Amino acid sequence: MLPLIVLGGSVLLALTAPLLTRLFGRNAGYPLAAGLAALGVYANTSAGAIVDGEVLTASYDWMPTLGVAFGVRMDGLSLLFVTIVLGVGALVMAYSARYMGDDYPAGTVYGLLTGFAAAMIGLVTANDLVLLYVFWRSPPSCRSC
Repeated sequence: MLPLIVLGGSVLLALTAPLLTRLFGRNAGYPLAAGLAALGVYANTSAGAIVDGEVLTASYDWMPTLGVAFGVRMDGLSLLFVTIVLGVGALVMAYSARYMGDDYPAGTVYGLLTGFAAAMIGLVTANDLVLLYVFWRSPPSCRSC
């Protein structure tokens, strides 16, 4: 359940980034950074079983006729990479709040940055090759930035 919560939380942050930008402008980087940091703290404080050597998995049938499931797993190595992604993502969000000028498309930038963090979390927690490819190919590049 832990890998699904971390992945779902990062996707939720990516989806709310444009709304937060409308509300706070370029200062939306601060609540996004706080959200990424909170996910990182939650992942590391809830990972007692992983520290003991267990592998946490969750799987839901995605394409049952093809035998493909939406499966995520978290072991020690993926927890390390999730911590790095969330930590660096939080620092980048906090820094970019002051770095971007008023003429930057902050909603697009924040959406892409949090979407990238969610894709990286999905990439390191993917349990099958199809899901790995799905997260490898997302989010789309910003051609209008």
